[in-house]
Amino acid sequence: MRALPEPLPSSRSGSARRTASLVLSLLLACGALASCRGETPSAPVKGEAPRLVFSLHRLDLDGVGSIDDRAAVFIRGDASTTVEVRLGTGEELSWTYDHPDLAFSRQILTSAYLSTKDHQALLLQAALSHSDHDAAQYIILEVENGRLTEQGRLAEDDPASLAPGQFTTQSQVTRLPDGSMQVLRVLLKDPDGQADRWHLLAWEDGAFTLTPQPVPDLAYLLMREHHNFPYDAPYMSSQLLLSREGDGCVLGLALVEGGTHSAGMGNLMVGLWDLEPQQWRGQVHLLGGDNGLWSSWTAEDGALHILCANTSAYSGWEGPSNAAHYRFDGSTLEELASWDYYDEDYKAVPREGGLDLYSFNPQYEFQFHNPDYSGVPLPSQWVYSHFQTLA
Repeated sequence: MRALPEPLPSSRSGSARRTASLVLSLLLACGALASCRGETPSAPVKGEAPRLVFSLHRLDLDGVGSIDDRAAVFIRGDASTTVEVRLGTGEELSWTYDHPDLAFSRQILTSAYLSTKDHQALLLQAALSHSDHDAAQYIILEVENGRLTEQGRLAEDDPASLAPGQFTTQSQVTRLPDGSMQVLRVLLKDPDGQADRWHLLAWEDGAFTLTPQPVPDLAYLLMREHHNFPYDAPYMSSQLLLSREGDGCVLGLALVEGGTHSAGMGNLMVGLWDLEPQQWRGQVHLLGGDNGLWSSWTAEDGALHILCANTSAYSGWEGPSNAAHYRFDGSTLEELASWDYYDEDYKAVPREGGLDLYSFNPQYEFQFHNPDYSGVPLPSQWVYSHFQTLA
């Protein structure tokens, strides 16, 4: 087994997912930029050296030690795909798939706690270039008893697939509400041309099961509207904060991580999904930033009010807030007001009927920039000022 590439420094310490710049640097070094751009890899040439198409490091694949494992995907000259793993113990494992469709596809490798909280599994997604319906295959790999083994796959017209169906590239790994495990949400095409449907791949009773979701995956649908989604979708995540059914529609509020810091690590997105045409009814609203906060209440007329605020943070320094107020009457979603506190230098925390405003603490700034206070705990950056009503 060849030596895996040495890991490059990650700007997101403690995370198995890499920033787009890390991926770009690694693939440029290994001559595999095509797959990073989403292009179809060129045809393998028999006898040529295996080509690196994706790599991950800072993983916990065996539950031993810390995040000291790494993995890489190679395409061989015989059109086979190999996933190679090096554990922190020094042990090297591999898994090979001889299906040529993967060699001509755009492959992405991610990690997630899919079957246990003790260690991560690997999820290999391959976007099939020959397909006319955005088809994809998904393969779950796990280190087990000293081997890298396949725990399941999702693939059209494959008897080994966990379930039949036309699987698409539209998918998301997300965490269960109790925070214990992660699951895969994937969109399946309807073979009769009807509405496509989201399905959930989860570990139950010692096996993976695929079940349809009765309601739209609003968290993913909102994330898909983020401007950074076409570029960094594999590194983005979303969490549904609030949903409310209405007249042929359902409202969703989600916390969306943009994948890179410049795209916001805690954006708030709210929209109204129309159930009949399966599309957004009106505008999807984005309140960008790194620390989205929100509050909601029902007014006397029965309308739902949502008050959101957000700030941007960098190197321990949090900036002033921007905020927005939304109203949902059961059939329409409207933005009643939006404002920012950049001039006043306030942080806003939503409450029912208004905002708690916090002013900047000058002592925080004094200690933050003073080397004489190195090692001294910083005070709170914000101190309470007053409550601002919406009226």
